Amino acid sequence: MRKTHLILFCVLLISTLAGAQVEISVDRNTAIYQPGETIQFNLEGSGEASYRIFSDRFSSSLEQGKIDLHSWETNTIHFQASQPGIYICQVYQNFQGRMAAAAVAPMSIEAKMDPPSDMMEFWNAQLAELASVPIDPELEFETSTEYSESYEFSLATVNNRRVYGYISIPKGSGSYPAILNLPAFGDNANGTQIPSTLAERGGAISVSITIHNADVNQADPDAYEPDIITNPDSLYYKLAVLAGVRVIDYIFTRPEFDGQNMAVNGVSQGGGLSMIIAGLDDRVNALAYSNSALCVNHGLYFDQASGFPYYLNQTREQNFSEAEYLQTLQATSYVDAAFFAARYDGPSLGVVGYQDTICPAQTVLTAHNALRGPKILVHAKNLDHSHPNDYWSGRIDFYRNLFPTMLTPPWPFADIKTGFYADAGTNLTTSIGQAVTLNGAVFLEGTPNLAWEVDWTVEEGTGNVSFSNSTGRTTTATFGSAGTYLLRFTAYDKENLDLEGEDAKMITISDYVRVTVN
Repeated sequence: MRKTHLILFCVLLISTLAGAQVEISVDRNTAIYQPGETIQFNLEGSGEASYRIFSDRFSSSLEQGKIDLHSWETNTIHFQASQPGIYICQVYQNFQGRMAAAAVAPMSIEAKMDPPSDMMEFWNAQLAELASVPIDPELEFETSTEYSESYEFSLATVNNRRVYGYISIPKGSGSYPAILNLPAFGDNANGTQIPSTLAERGGAISVSITIHNADVNQADPDAYEPDIITNPDSLYYKLAVLAGVRVIDYIFTRPEFDGQNMAVNGVSQGGGLSMIIAGLDDRVNALAYSNSALCVNHGLYFDQASGFPYYLNQTREQNFSEAEYLQTLQATSYVDAAFFAARYDGPSLGVVGYQDTICPAQTVLTAHNALRGPKILVHAKNLDHSHPNDYWSGRIDFYRNLFPTMLTPPWPFADIKTGFYADAGTNLTTSIGQAVTLNGAVFLEGTPNLAWEVDWTVEEGTGNVSFSNSTGRTTTATFGSAGTYLLRFTAYDKENLDLEGEDAKMITISDYVRVTVN
């Protein structure tokens, strides 16, 4: 009997060990480091495991190897990064993997190349072509409730194409802001939903579209084709951007629209398209996104993270010539969301998952850092390519703060949350050596928050800037050279860093002030 028990115990032990997974984490709850600091990845488990450190699944491994794990101690892997970025350590054992991510100076990550010098010349020509096409709206009644009315629609756009979607309009007196939802990747029939809930409970004209040339109830057999990635004029996403702009054209003709407050939002592909449209179309004055695609298309050229759809990796897989590779690098820069983010100076709300390997966090942070308006970013240190409630509900709170009409929607049980907001003060003028006073404030639900850490940094400007207290809400700044300077005021909400899963997050709330020095 004892022998039988021993055999059963051994079988159970072997099964347990075979099924056990290595756990991995970083040694700081913020997961944030500075260049040159040692990142410590902590591993718990037993037996031999292999690991790889990388910033993008298509770029070169920064470090890789094997490690013998001991269950009675915390096992460590150390890594140093010399430049800002997101660094992921993935450990493999028993054909299963776990990962942890470290952010090195995440608010300082920048694009590795400049946008094309003729980027806006190119796009102005596309917009002019679109403007020459009559909108030709076709509407079909879909549904009506006590609080909203919804229609299926299509609009004419370039290349004899049409853009298809749903529009839901709140019922009530007065006029409303509008929200355009850009779609995530896909070409399935019925992938676009009627946005009536947003219209009723959010109190805004709400539009959801597909970017393909087919009715919302049908799959498009030519979705994402043709897509000649060596030619900016033949990129499929050029047509997608113009489809979004055409929908904004139509919204501005609706009598229910207030004529001013226009938001765009989306996740993944939709987030990238929203960034591009926000930077391209001056009528957009609010932006929300989560784990955006189309950011830093050029990353792989520098052996760093590139955004979906990984254009340069496509050239590798298809055995493009060196000339075609360089043509792709140039062509796809015309649809790089990071370049368009730099053109948008309105308010924004974003989510970035540090463990996202579909739309790498380094690329999304590059775009976020290029934004030049009041901005909120949820840094989810354990999040993959998922889109948490911080986006779905957070964007509505964000819009309510910007568009007060949304505080009184048709829905009788109105929500009142208005989320986060930062204010760096008004633009200033001073002289060399003459200190100016800076007053920053940060709000949650309209109430000032004095507990969060803050800092002031220089975003643009070539001379020396001295802050009397760079971590104070009120400080002075003295400038050593004439010129124009852009200063960023940022507050850090770290209250939820010790939570588990996607709830482990830090929120940064930023605003800018421009100082002219004579």
